[in-house]
Amino acid sequence: GHIEAADRPLRLAETVWQPAHNEPKLGEVLGYRALALSLKRDLSRAIDLAQQALAKIPANAIEQRGVPSYALSYSALILCQVGFAANVLTPIHLALQGSSNMLLVLAVAVGVARAMQLQGQLQRAAALYQDVIRRAAGATHQEQPAVYFYLGRLYYEWNDLASAERTLHEGILIGQRTGRGRFWPSAYAVLAYMAQQAVGSYHWLTANEMIAGLGLAESTPGPLIMVTCFVGFLAGYHAP
Repeated sequence: GHIEAADRPLRLAETVWQPAHNEPKLGEVLGYRALALSLKRDLSRAIDLAQQALAKIPANAIEQRGVPSYALSYSALILCQVGFAANVLTPIHLALQGSSNMLLVLAVAVGVARAMQLQGQLQRAAALYQDVIRRAAGATHQEQPAVYFYLGRLYYEWNDLASAERTLHEGILIGQRTGRGRFWPSAYAVLAYMAQQAVGSYHWLTANEMIAGLGLAESTPGPLIMVTCFVGFLAGYHAP
């Protein structure tokens, strides 16, 4: 998660490979810079650098093309260009199945699953998220909090509130342990954190009351606002 710290060595690598006219290596460096920019939400620059990187890396260098492809598709997903993102990631995902670079394999798989989710292929997306969690096998450098939050959101949509809360809580713990907490996606991460603090830390309300509040909020627009109001009301009601 230390994006800013990675920028300087990447720029130094770029100054080394550019005068050497080593296009594939330069493409790899540009791919990592594109990834950093996409995580910082500098999407237009991320897309531009990712496309430059892909133009320099040979078509048969699948692993080397994985990082810029992921950066390109990640940016496209944020911009709601779901079909384009799926078209970029799906062939890379299939080609990487025999790769030993498990971090890249899992990151690309998450991108494919997210595209499936946004396209309404919810069961396929959930199965792929679960497979990513299983394959990460608790290895800190491979665990990705976003997987838990996307899967937790699916559980919410299916009204499986217990599974949703458990999954989101696991995502919070992984984000804290890996230092990647600031990349948690969407308000659903905040809901899980609020449930953890309101029930477990401050005991403002019971777990069953929290689940009822989450269920109520999911039936209305703006679930984060609704849950915040619900928790605040019950906390005041239970106060001596």
